[in-house]
Amino acid sequence: MEQLMIFMFKKLCSANEISTWAGPFSFTTSVAPGSCGIFNLELSDSYSDGWNGGSIDVIINGNTALTGLTILTGGGPEIFQIPANIADVIDIIYNPGGYPEENSYKVFDENGILIFEEGAVQTIPNSISGIEACVNCPAPSNLSSNTSTAGTALIDWTGGSSPFGGTFNVEWGPTGFSQGSGTIVTNINSLSYLLSGLGSITTYDYYVQEVCNPSELSNWTGPFTFTTIYFSTGNPCGIYNLKLINTVSANGNSSWGNSFAKVKINNNLYQTYTIPPGVGNSQTFSFPLDSSDILDIVINFSSSGPWGSDLQYILYDPYNTVIANEQGTGSNDPPLNTYGYQACATAPNSTDDFCDIYTLIMRKAFAGNWQGNVEIEINNNTKYIGSFVGGGYRLKEPISFGVRGNDEVKVIANGLNGFDEYYQCARRFRKYNN
Repeated sequence: MEQLMIFMFKKLCSANEISTWAGPFSFTTSVAPGSCGIFNLELSDSYSDGWNGGSIDVIINGNTALTGLTILTGGGPEIFQIPANIADVIDIIYNPGGYPEENSYKVFDENGILIFEEGAVQTIPNSISGIEACVNCPAPSNLSSNTSTAGTALIDWTGGSSPFGGTFNVEWGPTGFSQGSGTIVTNINSLSYLLSGLGSITTYDYYVQEVCNPSELSNWTGPFTFTTIYFSTGNPCGIYNLKLINTVSANGNSSWGNSFAKVKINNNLYQTYTIPPGVGNSQTFSFPLDSSDILDIVINFSSSGPWGSDLQYILYDPYNTVIANEQGTGSNDPPLNTYGYQACATAPNSTDDFCDIYTLIMRKAFAGNWQGNVEIEINNNTKYIGSFVGGGYRLKEPISFGVRGNDEVKVIANGLNGFDEYYQCARRFRKYNN
């Protein structure tokens, strides 16, 4: 192991004359590589004030090898070397201190390749367990997908053992699912697989594992996230129209600047719309909906442009009836959002057992992320998972969902660890000004 050594010396001038001590001087011994080589652990702090009591312990094969690794001052990076033997199992245990969202770390393997990164972009680092040194069955990489065909996704990857070492296992499911609870497909004898029967404009995750031989499996790689294209599920409602307006004339060419409206269908982004400069004071955009769809109109307002009170939108149904008409108010308030509109006012695939629209709203009072998530279960099946990306006083865009008569709805909060994290679930929660 690397060791910090400190020494001092003094000079013997004669039998009766001895100099004062000089020093201390320090040097660091080099790390003897293991049979696999040396892993590097790189610590950084985005605020450049050290880790404020946070630290990392390194566990190898269940035994503590290094403890209390940290940045005392500054932003780093501080680099610590970890000798590794073939087949060693390494755990990186993160111990949070003050301001953990400022901490991040990277793990590089014996070839200097980045294999893990935790804590980037203002997220609190996780611990990492089960890093295998010099594995004989490398994990796949370069996960991607093609979602150009309705209801399908052609997922592909690169094999860990070049160019192709064996078969592959895939696990997939709704975005945010926990591994072990998804759909597993085994013994895929190619570098791609076609997922079918997928929902319209729905987001999924998938993981891939290589099977080098029956007794040797790689680590799972993933998740890779993709969203399917919008398509009719066979019960069309019709074409809806969204009209964006700038109420100030300005020679008939007042844009929305950097502000825009997001059209979300079934809680997933369908399209964003805005009025660009030079095309007039209004534009109308059209999009289709099925009678099973739930629609949200979310305004992303930028103060570096027209005043919020100048912006307006009108939403029309297929019969040209006004569904929503919102205009900004006050000194600089943008139009309100419209959440949870049920297309054609019918329940999914039913006209007689529709109960209501419910909406889950998540909020955090202070900066940072939630420590967990909120799950919506309908009849004991997880339908939606709400996670929260931080930023002081931010509201996560609500999750809207339809409920039928006799449905059992559960709202399950997982891992909440802060006095400023809270949520509510409201019925017919149609507009919310965030």
